[in-house]
Amino acid sequence: MRVLYSSHTYLVGENQKKLESIVKQSDIELDVVVPHLWKEPVLGTIYPHIDKDASYNIFPTRILFPGNEMRFMYLSLDLYMQNFQPDVIVVENGVGALSYTQFLLCKRKFAPQAKIVFFTWWNIPYRARQPFRAIESFNITGTDGAIVGNVEAKNIVRSQGYVGPLTILPQLGVDTDLFAGGDGKDIKRHLGLHKFVIGYAGRLVPEKGLRVLMDALDIFQGQFDLL
Repeated sequence: MRVLYSSHTYLVGENQKKLESIVKQSDIELDVVVPHLWKEPVLGTIYPHIDKDASYNIFPTRILFPGNEMRFMYLSLDLYMQNFQPDVIVVENGVGALSYTQFLLCKRKFAPQAKIVFFTWWNIPYRARQPFRAIESFNITGTDGAIVGNVEAKNIVRSQGYVGPLTILPQLGVDTDLFAGGDGKDIKRHLGLHKFVIGYAGRLVPEKGLRVLMDALDIFQGQFDLL
């Protein structure tokens, strides 16, 4: 089976582990389309990680409006479908994304036999304005399936009129070799941590709720180490 994947998520090397897992666990030939760069408000400009030993093909492709998930567009006439002839196309950029519209149009012309699926995390109710409402409606009508990251996203997609097959499945899993439970005594000793440990791992930005954590620690009863 030939599968064509696309998302700016897979510019990042860590996230590409999912792609490698798909190939290794299935009889799949995988091609991946990613933007030539992406702009993040905190991380800045991100460029594609290229693993020369990967079991799949990755194609960095120039885009317009990098950083705008719903409005960015690929500068490609066939999105690699003409030669690859995918059986399945998975686009992880939301039901209203212009990039999904591009994949739908290219599928019609170059790979009409393929099934096409979108993915969305979006879990906040909204009503798109025109012309984006029309684009969203076109995308919903043309899709063969949907993958959503949570129940709220499922409810929103259904409320938008999508009645086809739908699966709730988070976009990325967890590397259980890297994130595994174990006895942390040696690590605590090495770091000089001798009390109850409260830890945080992530970006130091307000939306992560760090101020809420600090407020909670003000009323915490007992001694602790903050890591």
